[in-house]
Amino acid sequence: MPPPSAGAPRPPPQEAPPPAGAGARPAAPAPGGLSETQMRTLYDAYVAAKVRCKEDVSRLTYDALAKTVARQVPELMAKYKATAVEFKVVIKEGRVVLKAVPRF
Repeated sequence: MPPPSAGAPRPPPQEAPPPAGAGARPAAPAPGGLSETQMRTLYDAYVAAKVRCKEDVSRLTYDALAKTVARQVPELMAKYKATAVEFKVVIKEGRVVLKAVPRF
């Protein structure tokens, strides 16, 4: 087979096949250092608690909660010199709140 001439278009380069298991997405860390699974679990518990306390959840979104957590984690880690921060859903005086728990 003769070599391709300089003016002939070249076929697009072949991409390597994706590695095995590439279709299954691992639980990547969500904003704030929590994994996607942990953040979803926290969100679900938060919404469920708000519904139980008859609080409005119509404007509450996963993204809003994730952004709030992402913003607070670095501040809390610096303030308490913690290596991680966990969040718990707590009902305080009839209202649902997220309680940050620094881990050392």
